[in-house]
Amino acid sequence: MKNKVLVIGAISSYSVKQFYDAAKKIGKEPFFLFHKDHIPSSILLTSDNYIKADGLGVDMIDKTMHLISAITEHIFSVVPGGELAVPLAESLCEQLDLPFNPGDSNRFRNKVTMRRWLSQGKISQPTQYGVIDSSEQLTALLPNLSYPLIVKPVDGAASFFVKKINCLDELPDSINKIIAHKMSKATGVRFQGQAILEEFIDGTEYSAEVMVYSGQCERFFITRKVLSDEPYFDEIGHISLSACDYPAGCEDLVKEVITAMDVVNGVLHIEFRQTRDNKLYLIEVASRIAGDLISNLVRIKHGYSLEAFYLQARSGQNNLDKYILTDNTSSSNLIGIRFLFGEEPTIPATITVIESDLAQRYISTPESSVKNVVNRSGYIIFESTDLNQSLNFIQGKE
Repeated sequence: MKNKVLVIGAISSYSVKQFYDAAKKIGKEPFFLFHKDHIPSSILLTSDNYIKADGLGVDMIDKTMHLISAITEHIFSVVPGGELAVPLAESLCEQLDLPFNPGDSNRFRNKVTMRRWLSQGKISQPTQYGVIDSSEQLTALLPNLSYPLIVKPVDGAASFFVKKINCLDELPDSINKIIAHKMSKATGVRFQGQAILEEFIDGTEYSAEVMVYSGQCERFFITRKVLSDEPYFDEIGHISLSACDYPAGCEDLVKEVITAMDVVNGVLHIEFRQTRDNKLYLIEVASRIAGDLISNLVRIKHGYSLEAFYLQARSGQNNLDKYILTDNTSSSNLIGIRFLFGEEPTIPATITVIESDLAQRYISTPESSVKNVVNRSGYIIFESTDLNQSLNFIQGKE
C-alpha cells in the first residue's frame, strides 16, 4: 500500500508542519529525510517518521535509496522540502518511477543553466555579464560591466550574498564571500563557489506560486514581495494579492516559464520584477514551494493548499482530486506576513493579526546581512484591506 509521502530537506518546524498537515489531509503518512546535523525542532517528529542522511545533494542518491529501502514500496510521492533538496528529490522520483521533471535538474538550481533554458521562451531576463570563481577573473569582465549590477551565487538560496553593486570597489569583497561559501550547514549540499554578475533591474518584485499538472497551469497566485533596504535584498515580508492587483502580463509569463522549463507536475515559485514602464523581467524560477510561509498566505487568502497539491501531483495518480486541494475558504482582503528582527511592533487599527510567533530559530551566520533570514526573531501574519497600509506595516512605518 502506497501510504507514505517522502519530504526531503524541510528546513524549519513550520515547513515540517505544512507538509505534515498536507499529508494527513490527503490521507497519507508523512515521512521526512533530514541532514544529520539539522533536525528541525518539532513535536510532530518521532523516531518512526524521519531518518537522517549524511547529505542531501544529488550525489547522495545511491546512499539515499539505501536509507529508504525499507519504505520504498510504500512511497506515494516524493517532494523537496526546500530549495537545495530539489535535484535529489527529482532523482529519487526518477529512481522510484514517480513523476518528475525530465532533463537537467540543475536548471532549477544553477542560475546560468536556468537562464539558458528560459532563453528558449519569450521571456525578458536581466543581462548576464559573466560567471567567475576567482577574483582574478574579474579583470576580463570589467569592460562589459554596467553599474549598478547584481552579484549573487550561481547556486545559492534564501538571498544569501545577493547584493547590489554600485561601483567596482564593492565587487571583490562580495565575490570573495561567495567563493568562500562552500557548503550548506542545514543540508550538507555543496556550493560551486561561483558568482554570477547580472544587470540590475529596478522595479517592484513579485512571485508567482504556480500549480502545474500534466504540463498545464492549474492555478497561480501572485505574491507582492517586500525587501530590505539596498544593497541587500532580504525578504522582510510578503503580501498575497487579489487578482485585481496582479501585474499585467503575469499569466503569460507563468505559462511561458512552464513551457521553457519543461515542467510536467509540481509547484513553481517564480520571482519577477515589474519596471516603471510595466515590463516584466524574470529573476529566478524554483521547482518547489516557496519558503517564508507564503503557502500559508495562499491557503488563507485563496483557500488552496500548495503542499496537498504538490504531494498528489507528484504521485503518478491520474485521478487528481481537485476538491480536496481547497479548504473552501478564501478572503477578499490582503493577507500578509511581516518578519521580526527583535522589535516589538505597534499594531495599527488597519491591521488585523491572524497569527504570530516570536520564537523562530535559525542557524545564524556572522557574514549574514542584518535582515537576512537567519536573524529573524518571529513573524506576524495579518489581514488588511489596503495595500499601502500593509506595505507600511511590513516596513516598520506603523
